[in-house]
Amino acid sequence: SHRSIFSKYIENATIYARENLQTDCIINGSIYCDGEVRVRSGRGCIMGGRIWAAKMVNVQTIGSLSEVRTSIALGGLPCTNFELELAKRELKDLEIEKEKLECMLDSPVKTSILAKLGMKLSAAELKVEQLEEDLLGSDEPGKKNEGRLECSTAHPGTEISFGEETLRLRQENQQCIVKMVNGEIIVM
Repeated sequence: SHRSIFSKYIENATIYARENLQTDCIINGSIYCDGEVRVRSGRGCIMGGRIWAAKMVNVQTIGSLSEVRTSIALGGLPCTNFELELAKRELKDLEIEKEKLECMLDSPVKTSILAKLGMKLSAAELKVEQLEEDLLGSDEPGKKNEGRLECSTAHPGTEISFGEETLRLRQENQQCIVKMVNGEIIVM
């Protein structure tokens, strides 16, 4: 969605939101959000999966007592990263298809399909280049490390990352705020 998403329950889903996401519960989801992820109403929990949020994740409970792996990545441009990942996958598939076609016997049909495939390949390469330029342009100091996590309960097994820095919680934390300060992840 190029706008905000409001949902009751998300399970085993990939969500892509250019603005904000608000829901009651996320279980084993892959969330890409260029704004804020709010999980405060209802159960207010995130269990399992991975959440990429540019600005903030605000949740009642994150992780679970069984220490299910739950990852939170903050800062950067999550939606652009997701688009780049999809574009690279599409480019790879087109290259494999082209290799298969080149092994076939020459025919007018093969020539026609190769021409169309060549155009698709060029478009895919251009898209990958553009997305990589967008990501490089966003590498302003501090842009990757902005964002914060606010939660009432954070269970062990939760991973929080800002760019290359990652913190794995080893104990339960109550009423915590996690943010990046001077290149170090701080739990307050």
